[in-house]
Amino acid sequence: QSFRGSNLSCIILNEGLKSIGEYAFFENNNIEEIYIPSSVESIGHCALCNTEKLRKIEVSQDNKNYTVSS
Repeated sequence: QSFRGSNLSCIILNEGLKSIGEYAFFENNNIEEIYIPSSVESIGHCALCNTEKLRKIEVSQDNKNYTVSS
């Protein structure tokens, strides 16, 4: 729950990050956008659960583990 209750609306994760932990952004109702770099290999359970304002998830085209479909 690293960012729970944070006022951040746009999250840009750094290249080199390997995983997003469980509940990392849980119940953060301010997040509207998140960028996931190519280096992310795993996303923990409920990492983005209850992020009511989240409208855009962008994943690096070079990420071999995740994609976003429209």
